[in-house]
Order: sequence, then C-alpha cells, then structure tokens
Amino acid sequence: MSPVWRILGLDPHSDTPVEILHVVLLGFVKYLWRDVIDNQLKKNAEKKKELATRLSSLDVTGLGVESKLVGNTLVNHYGSLTGSDFRKICQVAPFVLKGLVNNDCYQTWLSLSKLIPLIWQPKIKSLDSYITLLQHEIEQFLLYAAKWNIRWFNKPKFHILVHLPDHIRCFGPAILFATEVFESYNAVIRAKSIHSNRLAPSRDIAWAFARQNRIRHMLSGGLFLNREQVNLDPKHWVCIGQSPLDVVSWSDVIKKSLGDAGAVTGLDSADTSSSSQKWMNTAVGRLTPQTPLYTPEEKTRCTFQRAKVFLSTNGDKCSPLDFVACSDPSTNAFGIDGISVVRIQEALGCKRGIFPAKNVDCVLVEAVRVGTLASSQGMPRLTASGQFFTVSPSSIHCSLNVQHDCVQNKCQIEGKAPVRQEQENTSELKDVVVHKGVLEDWVLNTAQMRDAQYLQRFRIPVVPLSLTYVLEQSTAREWAAQ
Repeated sequence: MSPVWRILGLDPHSDTPVEILHVVLLGFVKYLWRDVIDNQLKKNAEKKKELATRLSSLDVTGLGVESKLVGNTLVNHYGSLTGSDFRKICQVAPFVLKGLVNNDCYQTWLSLSKLIPLIWQPKIKSLDSYITLLQHEIEQFLLYAAKWNIRWFNKPKFHILVHLPDHIRCFGPAILFATEVFESYNAVIRAKSIHSNRLAPSRDIAWAFARQNRIRHMLSGGLFLNREQVNLDPKHWVCIGQSPLDVVSWSDVIKKSLGDAGAVTGLDSADTSSSSQKWMNTAVGRLTPQTPLYTPEEKTRCTFQRAKVFLSTNGDKCSPLDFVACSDPSTNAFGIDGISVVRIQEALGCKRGIFPAKNVDCVLVEAVRVGTLASSQGMPRLTASGQFFTVSPSSIHCSLNVQHDCVQNKCQIEGKAPVRQEQENTSELKDVVVHKGVLEDWVLNTAQMRDAQYLQRFRIPVVPLSLTYVLEQSTAREWAAQ
C-alpha cells in the first residue's frame, strides 16, 4: 500500500479536489452539446448548417481565441472535440442556440453560462461572498437541468460538482488545481522527444530542456562560472559578450522565443497608412483638447501617430472600436467597483524626435452604459454614452466580448464570405449572418471565461427556480413517461 495513505490528517475523499477540466468541460458541457446535436437538432442537416453558420459568424474578441470559430468542425465532428473546443462552445452557446432548441434546454445553457466563468475565475476578492454565489449558481444549474430532464443525474459528474465550493475554500481558485494547465505541456514534452532514439527518452527530454534553459540564461545576460577556475570567487563568474546581448535587445522575435513576456507588453503597431498628425488633427485633440496626458509644449511642437493595435495589461491586443475594461477614475461614473466598460476610439503615440513613436501614450475612449435589464440571452445590454475621455494604456486591463442582439433584431443568414484556408481567402464561399435592425444593439457577453474578475461585476443573476416546484414537476413528468 502506498505510504501516502498513512499521512496523518489526509482524507483522500475530501482532500482530492474536483478536476474542472474533466468534470465540467469534458463532463456535462460535452453531454449537453452532444444532446443538442443528437436530440435537439435530431441530426437535421439544415439545422446543423444553420448552427454552424451562427458559430462561424460570431465575434470572438476577448474570448482567448486566435481566429474565428470553425462551425463545421464544432457541429459535424461533435464526438471528437477536445476540452479547448468545449471551452469555446460554452462561452458562445447562448448566442447561437436560441430558436434551435427547446426552452428548457436553452435555459439550462443560460444557467451554465453564468456558472462557468465563476469556476474559472483566477482571483477571488471576497471568499465568503464568492462561495455563496457559486453555491447558488450550482444549485440553479442543477435545478434547470432537473426541470429539463431528471435523467441527467444518472451522470455522477453532476453530483461531483456540488463539492467544488468546499474544495475552493480549502485549496483556492479552481483554476489553480485544474489539470488542463499541466496537460498543455504534453505537446512541449513530445516535441523534445522527436529526435530521441527512445532508448532513454526521459534523459533525452531532460537534456533538451537543459540546453534550452542554458541558452535562455546566457542570452538573458546571466552569469556562469568559468570552468578554467575552480573556486567560487565572484570575479570568476562571467557572461557572454555584448554583441549577442545586443541582438536579443534588437529583436522582439528572439525575445518572444526566449519567453520574455516583457518584450511585447505595452508596445504598439503604428498605422503606416497615415502620416504623423498635428495635435488638432487627431480625434484626441478635437474631443479632449485639455487632456493632462500631454504637456502644452508637446501639444504645440510634437506630432502624433495613430496605432492600429496596442496591448492591455493582461496582454490582449486592443484595436480601435474594441470594447475593453477600464479602471481610469474619469470613467468611474459609468462603472461598478472601479471598473467600467469603454470603447476605444483612437490610440496615439507622441513622436518626440525624428524617430517614430514607439509606445502608445494616450487612448481615447467612449464610455458605455451597462444596462440592468437582461437581453434574451440573460446578459446586460450596452448603450453608447457619447462622452469621451482620454486614459492611460495602463488603465486598460482586458478586451471584452460584445455581441449584436441578433434575436431581437431578427438577423438572418443571407450573406456570403470567402472561406479562409492557411490564413488566406479562397474562391470558395460560405454563408454568414447579416446583422439587421439597430447595429448598436450590443450585449455584453458575461459568459466570457477570461478575465472574469473584471466582468462578473456586471452579471445579471439567473431567474431562480424553486426546489420544491422542480422536484414535483420532474417527478410527475418521469412518472407519466413510465
């Protein structure tokens, strides 16, 4: 017997935390998605095509997805999806399933979309209030699932979920003990084993990582002991020459390959299609001429360059017309607990010499009002305020996912767009959703899993169900079915 079980105070039942990758994403999210394809759509070709088109037409900004969703893969190959695929699905399901599934199924998905961001929240400000909210959302999700079909509870993972609040109270945020973080390193380890002869794979992998870390240490300016010397006197510790270090400092590509996150933080991409502008020719100068982010001398003498993209504090790429979470005090009147939703209008860099601007100094944003009435997706509506502010890039924390309310405006699949393969457009066309009605009818996607600590303050609570009512109705329905 393993000596682990002889450790005093260790209870393997209560001290083994819920594994959210296999319990949630590869658990009931997979069950519900397979039910959508098999039972709700009944493998109807036209409905599956419509669902795939809705998925492919969604805006994925802020979801941690590098490219548009591939609807055909998520729908037609639903039996071979991975945890990463289900992570995408659960964040967008409320926007694509309306009208394709029955109301009980849809309400269960809405309840799930409110629960999952809480589970993946990396930072907990108030543990007691967080645990209370999490327990409530878990209870409501289970009640909605029972109202839909009580046979879901033949799956043990629905019961395992109930123990998650206790494990979070004991071990901290669930993402800290999630195996998906560690399983992502499997590909890295396999890559190091490609050139191994398989006689001693562990040794070959260890040597490969050691060589990589050694090169990273030297190119980062680290010291190492001169092997010709045997004592540990500090004067015998040396580093590589200045020329290799200069190559690293000049090339962001090398910095990224070495894992230097600071190599890209705060940098921007200048808009090469526009030349340097005088202060009053910029949107910042016209709308907020009194901004304190530039001195009067800079406004008079310097020129300014617009940026196509810059990085938020969490590393998201932000561009004009993107919605972001902002903590600048000037926008507090539109936010909750110091965080507000704004829309980027322009990002400027001051050209103080003959060289192009390197950093974004100022961001012009329009404050957005977050409504308290829920949309058909159970999420808050957004309304432009028409008030503009200049903020520092350091006050912009993350991108937010905002969708058009296609249900309210009755958007249809009427357009065509080229199919992209290998990052290029092809001559083949695919169906796309064409937005109609009020194009500024925005819905804030609070199902966004990334940066939930900023987004969850705007959530709208799920409509609560009564435990007694659900049990009576579900039992009666099950009895009648037999």
